[in-house]
Amino acid sequence: MRELLCEECTKRHLPAGTRRIQAASQYGPAEYQRLTLGTARKPQHGQTDIIVNTERLPGPTEHYLCDFCNKQIFPGDKCACWTVWTSETGPIGSWEQEYLERG
Repeated sequence: MRELLCEECTKRHLPAGTRRIQAASQYGPAEYQRLTLGTARKPQHGQTDIIVNTERLPGPTEHYLCDFCNKQIFPGDKCACWTVWTSETGPIGSWEQEYLERG
């Protein structure tokens, strides 16, 4: 799973960095998260598209939308990329630089 979060939603998922969020058990594998903080880049073609019933619809080109609350995230706004994976799938490759300026 990979999601872009506004500053307010980001605060709910701190601390930044990588950590285990669920230990492996009889019910499933261990889960991990990576929260990368930064400021939003300008959206590139296709990054904000929305898929509805397998149909790709063009999204806005001047801002992103928070994957939790749908707040608009404009270039330069503080935000974060949130990545979650399991011990069975392994970590998702680095994708954050497409959306964030680090810092």
